[in-house]
Amino acid sequence: MTSVVTHWADTWQSSVRELDLARRLVYHACNEHVLPKHREPKLVMLRDPKLREHGEETLQELARQVKDSNFRLFAERGKLHVINSDMYLQGDNPFELFAEMARRTEIDPAHAFYLGYELAKAVTALTLAKLRPGPGAALGGS
Repeated sequence: MTSVVTHWADTWQSSVRELDLARRLVYHACNEHVLPKHREPKLVMLRDPKLREHGEETLQELARQVKDSNFRLFAERGKLHVINSDMYLQGDNPFELFAEMARRTEIDPAHAFYLGYELAKAVTALTLAKLRPGPGAALGGS
């Protein structure tokens, strides 16, 4: 119960900060007769998670430790990383990565659809220059 309360308190505090910033932006826009666009990047950024890069060494170690065939997808340092017990692939083209994944292991159509969706999210993260946070940050699994 405490962790839930703490989580809500953290969310509440950032919501109050965001609301205060929005209020100030609207006040400025009204007084200056300008649109409140492109004035303050913090309004959008407050909801972004803290970003953490795993690094090549950590990903290689994870690749050595994984014992199952579930795919783990990571997006960092401008590349997509695919890890399971049989492979550790890197690249910037999701179509080429998926083709190599399918060449090395059989992927049923439903799973292929899911992996395509997760690869698209990973490409979006790279495009937006964002990383997935935390140690359990795999974007997908089998």
